[in-house]
Amino acid sequence: MNINTTVKPSSLATALLMVGAMATTSAQAVPFSAKVLAGLSKDSLVTVGTLDFEIAQGDGSVRPFDYGRALGDGSVRKSGDGSVRSCDGSVMPADGACASPVDLGGFDFAGTFDLDPSVLFSLSATNITSSPLLFIFQFTAPFAGGPYNTLATDLTGTGTAESIVMSGLLDANIVADATISCSSPAACADPVASLSPLSNASGLFGVKLSFTLPPGANATTSFNGSAILSEVTSQAVSEPATVALFGLGLLGAGVSRRRRVV
Repeated sequence: MNINTTVKPSSLATALLMVGAMATTSAQAVPFSAKVLAGLSKDSLVTVGTLDFEIAQGDGSVRPFDYGRALGDGSVRKSGDGSVRSCDGSVMPADGACASPVDLGGFDFAGTFDLDPSVLFSLSATNITSSPLLFIFQFTAPFAGGPYNTLATDLTGTGTAESIVMSGLLDANIVADATISCSSPAACADPVASLSPLSNASGLFGVKLSFTLPPGANATTSFNGSAILSEVTSQAVSEPATVALFGLGLLGAGVSRRRRVV
């Protein structure tokens, strides 16, 4: 299954490290993780794929992740192969097995995370069954050093997905003000940025995207999204009356100076 691995351009992502790069032992390692769940209903959701690795602080903050190309060699830990299968009508976990598994669909994802911090991702999913198939994608990464007072989320997509909800995460808790809800990918086309005051100076942040793929011959969808932590500072703006009085004061000073010169 092909996926467009081009994420939205960002000034944060100016230099990328290879996924297989090993963290140095002299710096503190911090984790990144991605998890994909699928199910025929909310009660049958199981983990069908994971990806996680560590990066050492100080050896380059921007790091790409690519589920389809992950090696799973110890530096990058991966489960699943991008397929969603069933043994008995329920979705089979990534580490499960049975004699004659039935394919239900598939998925893929890629992107970058930055210790600045931000997570940018692209993903795709398919449903080849005669029933709706639910997906949940979750990306989490560490942040430290704040103070951050803004968590901005953004989502665009195409395809047949329904009941789409993307939420910003802070220490595994959903940030309500950074939630995007839409009935179809086309309805999510406009960028959305939501602000939420954050009291934490360090922890985990990320994004959680859930949607349903209806049955059908062309039951596919793809999304590009991001979650960015930042500090937004406000600047004082002069009141109109204050500006007017200040202008009159300058005018009066100019007139007085001209009189003294004459």
